[in-house]
Amino acid sequence: MLGALLTGAGARTAIDLFTGTTRVAQDWKRRGAEVWAVDTAGYSEVLAACYIATDAATIRLDRLHAALAELNRLPGRPGYVTETFAGQARFFQPHNAARIDAIRDAIEDGWRDHPFHPLLLASLLEAADRVDSTTGVSDAYLKQWAPRSHQRLELRTPSLLEGPDTSYGATRWR
Repeated sequence: MLGALLTGAGARTAIDLFTGTTRVAQDWKRRGAEVWAVDTAGYSEVLAACYIATDAATIRLDRLHAALAELNRLPGRPGYVTETFAGQARFFQPHNAARIDAIRDAIEDGWRDHPFHPLLLASLLEAADRVDSTTGVSDAYLKQWAPRSHQRLELRTPSLLEGPDTSYGATRWR
C-alpha cells in the first residue's frame, strides 16, 4: 500500500523513519525511489545496510556465496547466545544457538571491515528467525519446541537490490 502511494504521488525520494525490518524501504527501492532508511535498533541497522545501502551491482555474488558456504560449514561453539537463549530460555535449540555463536564470531573476526559484513549479519539474523522457537514476542518462547526449531540453521544469500541508497542506524546516532 505504501509502495502504491509512493508511485501514485510520483515521488522519486522517500524516507522510511523507524524502518524496522526495512520491508517498506525495500519496496520503495525496488520501485526506483532514492531511499533513506532510518532506525536506531541494531538489527534494523544491519538490515538497512544490507538491503538499502548495498548496491547489488557492486557485489561479487560468487564471493558472497563462497563466504556463506564457509560459514555454513562451521561447527557450533557455545557462547553467549547458547547460554542465554538455549540455556536460560528456550528461544533456540542448543545446536542452533551454538552455530549462531560460532558464525557470529567468525563474521566479526574475518569480515568486520569488508563490504560483506552487513550482508553476512543479515543472513545470520534471517537464518536465526527461521529456526527460533518463539511467538515473535519478547520473552514469549514456546513451552514445547516449535517444529522449525529442529531444523539446522542455514545461511542464505540475501536478495539484494540494485542502486545505492542510504541507511542511518544506531551507530550513526551516537
